[in-house]
Amino acid sequence: MAQIIPINQRRMFSVEDARQVLPIVKRMTERSVRRYRMTRSRLEGASYGPEDCRRIEQELYAQIMEWRDSVERLGCECK
Repeated sequence: MAQIIPINQRRMFSVEDARQVLPIVKRMTERSVRRYRMTRSRLEGASYGPEDCRRIEQELYAQIMEWRDSVERLGCECK
């Protein structure tokens, strides 16, 4: 049976805890990187005005913060 991982608690990880949480963090990070790259490619492939660029940059920032919040809910500290 799978072990429940507590959320919203910063904690010290044992080696076994880290082995359980690391694959989850890795999947979350890979998904976030794919999403970030897709959004960023919109900036690289077209000519946008300053307001559109600012909006896309805010979207990118929001994606980073969303990833950070998700990782921290698992008890990890993003640095």
